[in-house]
Amino acid sequence: MVPVGSVFIRRNMPVSQPGALSDQQALDVMGCVAGLPRSSVWWQAYYFRHDPCSRPPYLTLKVGVTPKGFPFSAEQVQYGPWRGIAAWLASDACRDANPRAAPPLTKDFPARH
Repeated sequence: MVPVGSVFIRRNMPVSQPGALSDQQALDVMGCVAGLPRSSVWWQAYYFRHDPCSRPPYLTLKVGVTPKGFPFSAEQVQYGPWRGIAAWLASDACRDANPRAAPPLTKDFPARH
């Protein structure tokens, strides 16, 4: 999620001088942070399993299900450019290779008051 994190970094860092970093510096910092190893969490296997083409183009391939026929490298997904990835995810090629599956739950859990 390099673009999202870089906006936060750009606006809030460094603490002594928020907003002092350029857009490119914030992207570089977030690219480094996003490349650090992290432990797997339970939801990663479930995330976008039922509609792989709905994933954000900048969502790292380590999270969720990678759509079948995905023609982009892990490096491009992490660092961009993302426009081509977004176009492919919205294309008929992605939808044809990855038909949307019904989620296992057909309704929400009842709300407790």
